Amino acid sequence: MCKQVDGLKTEDQDMICHFLDMAIAQEKVRQAIKLTR
Repeated sequence: MCKQVDGLKTEDQDMICHFLDMAIAQEKVRQAIKLTR
């Protein structure tokens, strides 16, 4: 899911990737909860 962003340090890249993954996971959880109700 993570796209490489030119000009970012590796640590920053990892941070952004982690953040995006978390956001996507939360969105999936929200949708799953909606479906079960």
